Amino acid sequence: MEGAESGFVAAWKWIRRNASTMFFFGGFIWDSVALHRGSKPWDLWLLLIYMCLSIVVLALIGREIKPKREEWFNWVLQFCFGGTLASLTVLYFISAASLPSLIFILFLAVVLVANEYLESRYGHMTVSLTMFAVGSMMYLNFAIPVVLKSVKPVWFYVSTALGLGIAFLLRRFAITDKVSFKPALVAGVVFVLLFLLKWIPPVPIVKREMIVCRELQRAPQTATAMVEAPPWWHFWKRSESTVHLRPGEKVYCYTAVFLPPGVETKIVHQWYYHDPNKGWTKDLRIVVPVRGGRDDGWRMWSYKWNFAAGDWRVYAETENGQVVAVAHFTVVPVPAGTAVDFKPIAMR
Repeated sequence: MEGAESGFVAAWKWIRRNASTMFFFGGFIWDSVALHRGSKPWDLWLLLIYMCLSIVVLALIGREIKPKREEWFNWVLQFCFGGTLASLTVLYFISAASLPSLIFILFLAVVLVANEYLESRYGHMTVSLTMFAVGSMMYLNFAIPVVLKSVKPVWFYVSTALGLGIAFLLRRFAITDKVSFKPALVAGVVFVLLFLLKWIPPVPIVKREMIVCRELQRAPQTATAMVEAPPWWHFWKRSESTVHLRPGEKVYCYTAVFLPPGVETKIVHQWYYHDPNKGWTKDLRIVVPVRGGRDDGWRMWSYKWNFAAGDWRVYAETENGQVVAVAHFTVVPVPAGTAVDFKPIAMR
């Protein structure tokens, strides 16, 4: 009997010692299973539950109402913050296409990892309030455009202000003086600056596919095209990176962009040429209206001919310049009649 008791005590001590890690990975694994694409009602409700649960716990901490074991509140906050940040990191990552936006995702990953080591600090409301503000601003930045079926830039400022407003009300509701709203406010200002610099991915817009190709043929439910057959060691590539171009031949840039159902906006195809003397210069610009709801994304394309030899790229951007997708390729002119090895592909 004594052995059984001592074993139970040892197991309980191990659980208490590792509860922080267990709650962190529990939140991450749960969201990996439960989260879909961020536009499904369940996804938004799941993150809203995390947000509301965090509000309740933070309100209780602020009023100095604590359970018998104070660490329970810390564990709940860590689970909610871990689940929220893990989900949003994934959702923002699949919307990221430019280097600055990928750097922003790296920042989110650092915050996500830091969450595991902040469990003992969540009893200090300034730390937990700041983490809540970051998570709520990111969540509302995603959720409001989905609910209102609009991706206008104004909703980013509204979501940021709303997230900060909730954090400010929690601060005012607290009776303890050991809490500061300033770090949360600084986080909000940083978010706005990063948005103005086009560093924040254009959620909830998601790139499904972007392909440089030839002979694009449209069909009611799909589209087909021809691409140069890549070397065998690049068997997975569907887009041309080196274009052996015969005189007068068209090059297409095909893009499939996913938006939540009911969302309408415009996507810009901006072509650039790398001039040896001037650097990257703008070329063709095409604006295409797009609508959400198709699982494989709204299909759009643009094309041009009469290319200069050298490096080219095409950006798919929002109207305010946020990068949704980018394709790079090099044009190598070849004489008319030159045989080029093509393979057919089916578009999404």
